[in-house]
Amino acid sequence: MKKPLFPMLMVILLACNGPYRAGEVLRLTDMEGEEEQLAFSPNGDRIAFSFCQKGNCDIYLKSIEEDEPPLQITKSEGRESRPTWSPNGKMLAYTVTAKSRTYITIHELASKQRTLVQLEGAALYKPGWSPDGKRIVLNGNDGSSEDIYLYELKTAKFTRLTHEPGREVHFGFSPDGRYVGYNKRGGPIEDLFAISVDGKELINITQHAGHEWYPHWSPKGDGVLFYSTWGTEMTEVWVANFPGTGLKRVSDHIVEDYGPVFSPDGEEVVFISKRDGLNDLYVYHFGSDSLRHLHIGEKLKEGWPLWSPDRTKLAYSANLEEPHLYQITIASGNIRRLTDSAQAEEFPAIDPEGNYIAYVTKGAGSESNIMLLHLGTGETSPFLAGYQGQTRPQFSHTTKRLGLVQSPGGSIVTNNIITASLDGTDSLQVTDFGGVRHFIWTAYDKEIIYAYDSVANYAYDIWKLNLPTGERQPLFESPADGIPTDVSVNGAHFLFHSNLGGQNKIYRMPVAGGSQEPIAHELVNGWDANYSPDGEQIVFLSDNNAEKTTDIYIMHRDGGPAQRLTNDRYRETSPKWTVDGKSIIFSVQKGSKDIWVYTF
Repeated sequence: MKKPLFPMLMVILLACNGPYRAGEVLRLTDMEGEEEQLAFSPNGDRIAFSFCQKGNCDIYLKSIEEDEPPLQITKSEGRESRPTWSPNGKMLAYTVTAKSRTYITIHELASKQRTLVQLEGAALYKPGWSPDGKRIVLNGNDGSSEDIYLYELKTAKFTRLTHEPGREVHFGFSPDGRYVGYNKRGGPIEDLFAISVDGKELINITQHAGHEWYPHWSPKGDGVLFYSTWGTEMTEVWVANFPGTGLKRVSDHIVEDYGPVFSPDGEEVVFISKRDGLNDLYVYHFGSDSLRHLHIGEKLKEGWPLWSPDRTKLAYSANLEEPHLYQITIASGNIRRLTDSAQAEEFPAIDPEGNYIAYVTKGAGSESNIMLLHLGTGETSPFLAGYQGQTRPQFSHTTKRLGLVQSPGGSIVTNNIITASLDGTDSLQVTDFGGVRHFIWTAYDKEIIYAYDSVANYAYDIWKLNLPTGERQPLFESPADGIPTDVSVNGAHFLFHSNLGGQNKIYRMPVAGGSQEPIAHELVNGWDANYSPDGEQIVFLSDNNAEKTTDIYIMHRDGGPAQRLTNDRYRETSPKWTVDGKSIIFSVQKGSKDIWVYTF
């Protein structure tokens, strides 16, 4: 049977008593799109989920027990996401993004009546129900800050709970309904907090110089579960006591453990770990301090687990395909595959002399490594194998060095740039301040321009670093992301993309600093832009087409009409010109993620 290309919903049936075993894996859906963000109904008989296809997302319901197709409950040109059930199971609340607005819909399933929850001047999203079902908590973003609001269903009134700068992202009501938990981002203190629903009491749950992800209340309300990379440790699972102080470490291993979820009775935690070479499930039992391996990694390669209310099932949104690398030819439109392995291959880069392609390989374990492909012989070899979490390779222009971003702890706070000669010798750590996502070399290799997250809230500014002197200079500072992608042939300007105004667009800016200017083209949106070798054209990605698919385009360096090179339902990434200007290499997942080449 042909493997599906997109994430699908799975249910794993587990033994209720005795040791856990790898239970039966059942496929709930097999639709031509992506099924994700699933939520069990309170009695566990149905799952609500978001189904996305060609940029459009709707909410569906699927019975766990009955062999019947999913029931579509929304149908619009927008995106409905994050469905959450009311405590009585009679309503769903979900986020809607349509016509440049984001708001909440409360949907009564029996009557099909819908209530739109909107707040003037703010985008609303991520609804969560109070235990009594009388109100919802949600996040609101007015463009300057992100805060937490309560919405009363009976009166339709809003109460703003937080008024701090930065971002407060809630993780729902405490089980007794007295508090709302939230994750603080973008301020001097970035911890987990709980605020009382009357706004009078604030409790700092964690007090640590690190970041906590995916927090959840314990079913009894006496703790908060999360995973974190603190310092240089790998990602681990923790429980913080509430309302007191103290931490309980759930996992302790040299590879990543993440995505933890409490069992409904709070006695156990299921989480994902890469310790066996696959994304697999482990269950930790508090009473016995024991850990059990469910051994389903060979069946499910990725996803986030969710307990059923009766604790007998785990649900997963999983993708059974592996990601790989690809190359294009432009006059003929010929596309052929350059790599084909069991690992994911992506982020290709070409050296200035056209002899090598560097790319990232991602296996089933926690490691990602850089490989060098010799275009003359077809042979591959690893580059700097001793560095953990390698990604984003970039060849220098004149010094014959290869740089990469490496993350020893799996967190943005540990991301730094390493460079070395092409034979892997003379390695040098260029940055030591962390927060680097992506970088490019300037024309003569004396500077690098990089995306920088100074406060680890995953919002990136653009900075320049003088390599001989170590002097740093901000080039683009904004609430929106800025990602540099290429330097012009004459070295005077660089390209970057940013979501200024809510949509990714391509910009040009002087390397010396100054103001940015958008490169206007007929598609409007675009990203991952790179110059052709002669500097006259730009290759880039855009999904502004009738199919709403991410494809490769080229245009004049100053914008204008764009020529579409690829047109399929697969998502191309990281397009780069070959040195002779006759081809473009890129990565795409066509069953597996490989590097392909398009030849003109």
